[in-house]
Amino acid sequence: MHQDWLYDDGEDATKAQYIAKLDELRASAGPIIQRFNDKRQEEEDARRQAAEAQAAAKRAQDEAAKKAADDAKKAEEEQRKKAEGQATEKPDEVMTDAPSADGEGTAPAEVEEAK
Repeated sequence: MHQDWLYDDGEDATKAQYIAKLDELRASAGPIIQRFNDKRQEEEDARRQAAEAQAAAKRAQDEAAKKAADDAKKAEEEQRKKAEGQATEKPDEVMTDAPSADGEGTAPAEVEEAK
C-alpha cells in the first residue's frame, strides 16, 4: 500500500508530498505505537511492583529475625541477671556443726570422740 506509493507515484513526488505521506503514516501508526508503549509500561510497572513486594517481604523477614534475636538476647540477659541476683541475694546459712566463736561446738551424733 504505502510501499507501492513509494516506488510508483513517489518516485517523482516533491518534498512536500513526502512529508504529507510521512504524516499520514505516523497518524495511522500512532495508536499502534501507543498501545505498544502502554503495554511495555504496564509490564515494567508489574516487574517493579513485584520487586518492591519481594524487597518488602525480605525486609519484614529480616526485621522479624532481628527482633527474635534481640528478644532471645534480652531473655538470656534477664535470666543471667536473675541467676546472679539469686546467688548474691541468698543469705548465708548458719552452720550448726561448725565450732562457734568461743571454740565450742557440737559434735555430730555419729562421731565418737577419741579417748
